[in-house]
Amino acid sequence: MPKQFLPQISLLRALASLAVCIFHIYCGNSNLFPQENLLKSIFRYGYLGVHLFFMISGFIICYSLPNNYSYQDTFTFFKKRIIRIEPPYIASIFLLLVLNVAASLFTANIVEFSWINLIFHLGYLNNFGLGNYYNVVYWTLGIEFQFYLLLGLLLPLFNCSKVGIFLFIIGFAIGTFIPTGSKELIFPYLSIFGLGIGTYYFKYLKLFHKSCYWVLILLLSGLIYYNLGLAVLMICIIGLLFIHFYRYQHTVINFFSRISYSLYLIHVPIGGKIINLGIRYTHTTIQKYTLVVIALTVSIFASYIFYLMIEKPFITISKKIIYSNTSAANSAS
Repeated sequence: MPKQFLPQISLLRALASLAVCIFHIYCGNSNLFPQENLLKSIFRYGYLGVHLFFMISGFIICYSLPNNYSYQDTFTFFKKRIIRIEPPYIASIFLLLVLNVAASLFTANIVEFSWINLIFHLGYLNNFGLGNYYNVVYWTLGIEFQFYLLLGLLLPLFNCSKVGIFLFIIGFAIGTFIPTGSKELIFPYLSIFGLGIGTYYFKYLKLFHKSCYWVLILLLSGLIYYNLGLAVLMICIIGLLFIHFYRYQHTVINFFSRISYSLYLIHVPIGGKIINLGIRYTHTTIQKYTLVVIALTVSIFASYIFYLMIEKPFITISKKIIYSNTSAANSAS
């Protein structure tokens, strides 16, 4: 039986994707608006949508797993994730390359391409310093992939008891101290994923006593503040409040939630291209705001088409793959 739809997760996905989209379109080109622009000073915090996505993943990936998840389910978990995530990701890479070539016809810029770099994309190896991502958002997908590997391979070792799950989350907290010197490896963000994981096991499986949950929240929050700063901690707290208390559905929110992954993937190559090309022909503030509206509108419309044509069919395929030791396939995943 499918698990219930979670309107709070739908809202958070919509907010996170729109925040990142607006951040890149409004603030991505320094020549569009001056630093003292009021909206720019607000939208520059849109990057926090990335961290909100990390916390959502910690929660919803656990929610999508069978309660008795074991190594028997590991292959199924990775197969479902790869079918759900990889085809849209790969399609967005080729879309970006095509748009880069098309844009070069207007700008006369040389399009840099390397087959080796493209291959690194397919395994998210760029996060390990091998080449550069063609799209600035792809590094976050590499972090998500690292999370899938950690969760899929380590959770069965701890999933036998509430003490085991507690230690599993504590392990995420300890992992933040692993020195890497890189923001493209998962370790600085483990506490954010841990918040999502702990909240799922407290709220939906009732695995922890409230006092135990608060210990985890305070520990992980302190580490988030230490590693990533106050702004990231605040967005995580806001996300937790929505998970605990938000219960409403709205057609517009559900729409943006559905296309959130597609919008995340293609808003830079589409909306960013519109800004970078259109800024050559805008001279007044009104024209620049009009350009932003056009870039956002086209990005959203293109994301909806991308969702229908590419993402949605693979969502359907992923949902048809069920775990062998449970009848619960989660439609929310």
